[in-house]
Amino acid sequence: MPKIHVNFKVDKEVYEEFKELVFQIYGRLYGVLGDEATKALKLWIEKHRGATDIEGEVKVNKRQIKLLRFLYEFDEITNIDLEGWIRENIGIDKRTIRNYMEFLIKNELITKRFENKKITIYRVNKEKIGAILKRNGVDVQYNNSTNVYKDFERMFRELTSLLDALEEEAKNSEILPSKLVLAYISKMKESLGISKKSCEVSVYADIRV
Repeated sequence: MPKIHVNFKVDKEVYEEFKELVFQIYGRLYGVLGDEATKALKLWIEKHRGATDIEGEVKVNKRQIKLLRFLYEFDEITNIDLEGWIRENIGIDKRTIRNYMEFLIKNELITKRFENKKITIYRVNKEKIGAILKRNGVDVQYNNSTNVYKDFERMFRELTSLLDALEEEAKNSEILPSKLVLAYISKMKESLGISKKSCEVSVYADIRV
């Protein structure tokens, strides 16, 4: 990980005590002082980002509560929709999006249900999110469930059938540039994870629930 020089003022006594403790542990300051300062900063970040306290309760800040209120509306959600909401409502920086996604995954507020090269579908832990929101004074009500996975599977199979039909049509066509069409369909199937057998979607083989 790249390192940078920082230029800000800190309390002199705190800094001297910090150096003294580092020296007691390592017997030197050179080469370790910056690393230990980095560890201290990471602890602070972890504390304020949503770490788990000693009782196993997830601590959240105002922005995280806002995110959880949004998530509570869903049973399932795609990475595209979730990251898009974070980008529009919290921050567009990639690091910000990554941090909030890590917060959700680390605390098991969302878990992967399906993943391929194009999309990830997460199952939302409504019970845990609801408990966190209630503990922070947010009134929550359960809404109609959303099953992104089933909708995605249905659309995926419809697309598979369409590609199979186009492929068969291209094979029997005397007008279409069949080789180019077949090559394009084959490439589309490969990118979507569709198996060679007609109307079978390989990506679902190991994830049925």
